[in-house]
Amino acid sequence: MPDYRARRHHPHASWTIANLLDHVEDRLALSRDGKLIVDLLEETSPLYAGRGMVEAQRLWSFILVRAAERGACDAALVYILEVLENSNSATSVAAAAIAVRHLTTVPVETVKLITAAIWRFRSADTYVELRDPDVPPGRHCPTVLVELLRTLKSVAADCEATKELLRDMLDQNSGTISQAVRDEAIEALRAIEAGQKIDGTACCHSILPLGSADSVIATSASRDRVPDLLVQDQSATHARLRALLGGRPSFITFFYTRCENPQRCSLTITKLGRLRTQLVAAGLGEHVNLLGITYDPTFDTPARLRQYGADRGLRFGPETRLLRAVEGMNDIQQWFSLGVGYGPVTVNMHRIDACLLDSIGHLRAEKRRRFWREDEVLEDLVGLINAPRPAEKADSR
Repeated sequence: MPDYRARRHHPHASWTIANLLDHVEDRLALSRDGKLIVDLLEETSPLYAGRGMVEAQRLWSFILVRAAERGACDAALVYILEVLENSNSATSVAAAAIAVRHLTTVPVETVKLITAAIWRFRSADTYVELRDPDVPPGRHCPTVLVELLRTLKSVAADCEATKELLRDMLDQNSGTISQAVRDEAIEALRAIEAGQKIDGTACCHSILPLGSADSVIATSASRDRVPDLLVQDQSATHARLRALLGGRPSFITFFYTRCENPQRCSLTITKLGRLRTQLVAAGLGEHVNLLGITYDPTFDTPARLRQYGADRGLRFGPETRLLRAVEGMNDIQQWFSLGVGYGPVTVNMHRIDACLLDSIGHLRAEKRRRFWREDEVLEDLVGLINAPRPAEKADSR
């Protein structure tokens, strides 16, 4: 199980956000190295260990803004795009919007992601304070929608989907959005209409090459086979993980049932259910494993796993299961290089993590942070099904 006690007693756990930001500022003043920025933003950073979810997200957001203001946020591009795409934290999304305005080069798909974020928060706008950690957010602060609209205005790319959303916002009853948001939307719309025209396909679909934003990473088979740990599925059946794989290629995702962001864990399991439907329709349902492993094995009992999957349309079977580690959760975190951090009780930060294993349990590809597409995973799995069986080798487990 995750070692919650060790995380709570990390030396940084007692520091206030203001103390930590002073520490971060000192480090940024000495170096603008991209690796430093990445280390500071990783979910596994000791800076976030033992903190609650809201506090950890707030600290992360302040760090990103400080890095952006120092001109050091280009290395954080994948984190910025990830948050715009699938975060439900107003503070984090506002920080990402601010960071976009400091990027050396803004990817074209950013317009789509900002538009999607505006859609998510259009009925849940809230004040955000990203200047002084000791000052609570209030009317003196901008809102998350204001920050997103300011970034749209700065990018000023002419995209039909974005203009349609802004016009829809402005056509609504005046009480639906604040006057500050309305003013920013008007300015953004004017800037967009005068901006450079972007092809609709490019604007409304991701155009970054796979892997350029850490979304898909090809992996050699040099890593040892998946650890042979005891797991339990949604039916309370115990099995060794390697035996459960049964010599089939596997697609493995990660989630936990207490996740409060419907754009991450809930959607992950929904998409896993869609992928199973596509595999069955292609006559491949019995040839691959689709597995979801919880980050929170103590809380996520078999009954909770079963209900969570069923509520999201996941049809269970011998090759489709949700799992909890009975032992060795730390080994799972390490082997799969999971981007997950823990607070006093449960997960406080996590990214989207998924991976492809070949028929003998070697890691073949990782899909991180950004949404994975069912059709692309299906194609990858077909490739693994048709590939010659890899040669097994002795390993340490």
